[in-house]
Amino acid sequence: MKFHKKKITSKIDKFKNNNRLNKNKFPIDKIKSPSNQNFFLWGKHALEAAIINKKRNIIKVYHTSEMCDWINEKLKNSNRSSEKLNEIEKKDLEDHALSSPHQGVMAEVEPLTWLHLEDYVEQNTDNMCLVLLDQLTNSQNIGSILRTASAFNVDGVVITKNNTPMENGVMARAAAGAIETMPLIRVTNLSRSIEYLKKNNFFVIGLEKHGKENISECVGNPQTALVLGSENLGLRRLTKEKLSTSAKIPIAVQTESLNVSNAAAIALYVIQNN
Repeated sequence: MKFHKKKITSKIDKFKNNNRLNKNKFPIDKIKSPSNQNFFLWGKHALEAAIINKKRNIIKVYHTSEMCDWINEKLKNSNRSSEKLNEIEKKDLEDHALSSPHQGVMAEVEPLTWLHLEDYVEQNTDNMCLVLLDQLTNSQNIGSILRTASAFNVDGVVITKNNTPMENGVMARAAAGAIETMPLIRVTNLSRSIEYLKKNNFFVIGLEKHGKENISECVGNPQTALVLGSENLGLRRLTKEKLSTSAKIPIAVQTESLNVSNAAAIALYVIQNN
């Protein structure tokens, strides 16, 4: 007669198995969609900047096992609690990160508090440079402009409340951390905001394909505001009417136009280095 050896599982083995299964690993249906205006951000640059920014409220952090040590170190260095950490599988992250790569980390965060233009201008000294976005709708472009603005020491970026996306993960990813450091100002009426800036000695330059002057001819003012139009429509009529001047970037005739974030980089380099 043939006997089958009965496998005996010890209490220690059971404990190890259960602990392995329950080590804060959440299946995809446990990653809840952000509530209210909360959003997911992902990528090492975006998440590290959010952790460092004390004004950013982080709800939960999701990470792969490979990123466990990295995320714990960043939280510890910024005196943040590790209680909000949740280890998940890489494939689960990919379903929630809207642009790649997510680099194994993602967090649900609350949006930052927006600043008021008048308060911000009054609290700061002379020699300011601002960027105004006239109803840009592409989050990738807005994020890239935030990154560029940070690179060229811009003092703040002004965005309209309507017809412009709220903070989101795509914007944060493109900004590569600049969304946490660049002052963001939302206004109801951009043309009135331009009037306010002009009354406070700002020289307001609207960047257009057929601007009146080359951008290099519009520099040298201690208080400068650069206005960028939407990807498809450019600057609106009311916005154009309030400008101090309009400027263009000379480009080769075979090229119709530049991407708005690329144009912003060129214009800001010229403005900040002359």
